[in-house]
Amino acid sequence: MKRTGAILSLALLLVMLACPFFSYASGLELVNISPEDGKTGLQPMGVAIKMTFNENMTDKAIQEENKDCFTVTDSSGNKMELIPVYDAKKYPNDVWLILKDNLISNTEYKLVISEELISSDGNRLGEEYVSKFKIRNTKTDTTVNMVLMVGMMGGMVFFSSMDAKRKVKKEAEEHLEEETLNPYKIAKEKGISVEEAIKQVDKEKAKAAKKRAKKQEEEAKHRQIQDNAKRVSQKRPIAAAGGKTPESVLKRNQLKREAEEKAKEERLAKELARQEKNKKNK
Repeated sequence: MKRTGAILSLALLLVMLACPFFSYASGLELVNISPEDGKTGLQPMGVAIKMTFNENMTDKAIQEENKDCFTVTDSSGNKMELIPVYDAKKYPNDVWLILKDNLISNTEYKLVISEELISSDGNRLGEEYVSKFKIRNTKTDTTVNMVLMVGMMGGMVFFSSMDAKRKVKKEAEEHLEEETLNPYKIAKEKGISVEEAIKQVDKEKAKAAKKRAKKQEEEAKHRQIQDNAKRVSQKRPIAAAGGKTPESVLKRNQLKREAEEKAKEERLAKELARQEKNKKNK
């Protein structure tokens, strides 16, 4: 009985002593891979696969032995040409696979690492590793880009058209105003003298100028409020933005109005002089 107990104790001791050996002799393992298994949306150009192992992989003799342990195939089983790259100083545990040719859009590829892969320490992978990744659909990218481009061009055409319409409308209004405020036409229609017609024209011009000035002032206030709103990070009441038109804007508008009035007066004076001349010739 004592002999049997001694044998069992010795066997248990041997097993316990052997455990550290088995734990340290676990072999070569893949620690990380990029792109990871199942990755999608990769660009077809310049694809590289980076693998990091738990042991050194850069021994020259080992590199030669491992050259056929990496395989990348497309969905039809065609092999891709690979260039294994090593860096003994910076990344001794890494193996980079550079794919020489551009890959095919919207296609899945498979990487296989042979179980015979060996490290510089002489340990093998022991089990085949398989990882898959997919190239993005570049046709869809092209379609999306085309749609965005067409949308941008359509927007440019739309806003250009709107701007052109505004200009045409403004010119038409100015032309209509000149026709409406023609003193000779007014004098003829109402049966009054040209001098009285001119006075009415002056009054109408003053009203129109006042109306334009008010409109320009309101537009300037609106732009100022918008500019103030863009410069703040949160919403503020309109009063906080400041409703007063800058002096520079008012002065610029006033000079513009004065120039327009002067131009109209000059045109009117020329028209009066021309018509007086015609009367004398008659």
